[in-house]
Amino acid sequence: MCPLSVQALLGTYMCTEVPGEFVWRPGVLTQAVTRGHWVLLEDVDHAPMEVVTLLLPLLESGTLTLPGHGDTVHAAPGFHLFATQRY
Repeated sequence: MCPLSVQALLGTYMCTEVPGEFVWRPGVLTQAVTRGHWVLLEDVDHAPMEVVTLLLPLLESGTLTLPGHGDTVHAAPGFHLFATQRY
């Protein structure tokens, strides 16, 4: 099990072999949303509040905002988000 982080879920800018050049690398959640994949998040009740805050608009309106990248991604057909929690 890997801990949830906003960068891992959304993505980040990565440097390239060209000095001073950066490219956007989408995270696993961004890729799943744009491709219409299913996502399972385990123990979401133990996720950092910033991750929970990120997930709310996705659950309510099917949109994912990418801060720092300036985009809003709409869930592709077939996208589903499942989450488990501990008792």
